[in-house]
Amino acid sequence: MPERDTEGGSTGDGANLVEPRSFLVIGSMSDLCSSQGNRIDAKFRSFESFRSNLKSPEALTFDELVEQARWDVELAEKREGTETEVPDFEF
Repeated sequence: MPERDTEGGSTGDGANLVEPRSFLVIGSMSDLCSSQGNRIDAKFRSFESFRSNLKSPEALTFDELVEQARWDVELAEKREGTETEVPDFEF
């Protein structure tokens, strides 16, 4: 939003509106599963409902964050033509 003089010209001053992206990391996807590893639909739907109704910060699980980071590293390596072994983590 640039400031204007009385004739409408830009003064070179002003302010920018910024909405930084923020994240809320909550548990892991295994928290939404039974001890046998089966997805508990009620918990999963509840989490997805919470996540979809939360605009800022964005809600994601720790394992989703790790997978996104892994994907970002692989994409960067493909662009640079290098490869690094990314370890698997147990959640």
